[in-house]
Amino acid sequence: MKNVLYSLLLVLGLASSASAQQTTEQKIYDVTSYGTLGVNMALDFRTAWTSTDRKGEVGKYVTRVGVTWLGVAVIKHYFPTARPCAPQCGIDDPMADIPSGHTAFAVATLDFNGSGKRLAVGVPLATLTAVFRKTATKHDLLGIGVGAGVGLLTGQIR
Repeated sequence: MKNVLYSLLLVLGLASSASAQQTTEQKIYDVTSYGTLGVNMALDFRTAWTSTDRKGEVGKYVTRVGVTWLGVAVIKHYFPTARPCAPQCGIDDPMADIPSGHTAFAVATLDFNGSGKRLAVGVPLATLTAVFRKTATKHDLLGIGVGAGVGLLTGQIR
């Protein structure tokens, strides 16, 4: 548990470099979306690490994360779409609305065939991640929906 807290603090620290051009409320939602995503990814990794087949499950976790990143990057590159915050999106590319990478990664962590306890925590965290990205004006609903779709597809790597 201590390691999860340290990871969360690191993620929040990295996210705190968000732009001063955002309102305070938007910045809070932006930073918090990194936290909810970080917790979900840490829990997903913990599940893989504590598995009886640690090597295989950690390998699948790394593959899932890599394929999710690749899918998000390819779509953002070939289908540039203005973010709702454009042109003042701080450190974020103003032409990278679709898909929401945060949402894609958060949804990819969900194992719908796994533990009910894990889903009871993971689904609300993934939902909050998506809501926070919308509220921070980083994505519109289409960007969040496409991100969730990418996550549902890559989350099948289990």
